[in-house]
Amino acid sequence: MQTGGGAFNDESFDVEVDAAGNIYSTGYVTATTVFGLNLNVSTNGFSDVYVSKSNPNGGYAWVKTFGGTSADRGLDIAIDNSGNSYVTGYFNGTANFGSVTLTSVANSQDIFVVKLDNAGNVIWAISEGGSLVDIGYAVEVDNLGNVIVTGQFLGTAQIGNNTFTSAIDPNTNLPAFDMFISKYDANGVNLWSLQGIAKYDDRGLALKTDQNNNIDV
Repeated sequence: MQTGGGAFNDESFDVEVDAAGNIYSTGYVTATTVFGLNLNVSTNGFSDVYVSKSNPNGGYAWVKTFGGTSADRGLDIAIDNSGNSYVTGYFNGTANFGSVTLTSVANSQDIFVVKLDNAGNVIWAISEGGSLVDIGYAVEVDNLGNVIVTGQFLGTAQIGNNTFTSAIDPNTNLPAFDMFISKYDANGVNLWSLQGIAKYDDRGLALKTDQNNNIDV
């Protein structure tokens, strides 16, 4: 068994295992964190997204951190047949994912999706959202290498090629949370996005794809 942590709050939100038995995890770390015996990582700000890969015997192969000066968190991870990993969650303000810099709308909380190769190098990273609270809760990759993400947005948000506006809560007369589903190709290009709308708050918290590439949310 291996551990990871530091002097402040560190959390893991999702773990996946590939066909070879390698273990992948994502969450967030705060300040300086030690993974295993001597693998140290440091954050750029308050908390950063982390993504880790461990070999089948539990030793860490690599750990990567991404983010900016605010609170950034990885909430879900998916692995394809080539060992590429896909992570979604949220970031605030400006955040660095490898050589890619993402900037949220109006310094708000926005969705990110990032693809890493099997060595932990960033292949691409994209952001989605608007000027309020937007979160990517779940990500999956289908048999064709397409990436599907679901989560929530509040108010008006740009999701893929669509501009969505969430419903107004009849009790508060303020925007409610609405769910979204978005599909991207293997290069991170948006193929389509859908909005789920209800009278009150609704969120996409989990999803699965089947062998025919159908999507269940």
